[in-house]
Amino acid sequence: MGEIIYSGIKLLNQEEFSRMKELLTTFKDRIEKSFDSNLYVDVKTHDSSGKEDKRRKYVVNLRLDLASSKRVVAESFDWDIAKATHKVIDGLSNELKHKIKRDESRINLRHKIHRKAKG
Repeated sequence: MGEIIYSGIKLLNQEEFSRMKELLTTFKDRIEKSFDSNLYVDVKTHDSSGKEDKRRKYVVNLRLDLASSKRVVAESFDWDIAKATHKVIDGLSNELKHKIKRDESRINLRHKIHRKAKG
């Protein structure tokens, strides 16, 4: 069973962390059937200094290390932690789809080449 490993969560308050954790746990449960590896989460915040309404921009990085010693990475940012988390989950999902599709086409290509070589 893979884990979710957080970095930079001390920058978030309890409400922000619980919203992000809920979304990431749901995503991890969904992909765990196919990929049994750790999900690394790195959170950074940027405060808008010098302005009356002190808004925070959240930057969320996700990394999934696959068993085939390949790494899938996605990054997203937004002013809302839930939106940033949704965006980065969608980005990582798309990267996984592309990586799987590319690997399958490579396997099919090798199989065709091997069949041609045999005659």
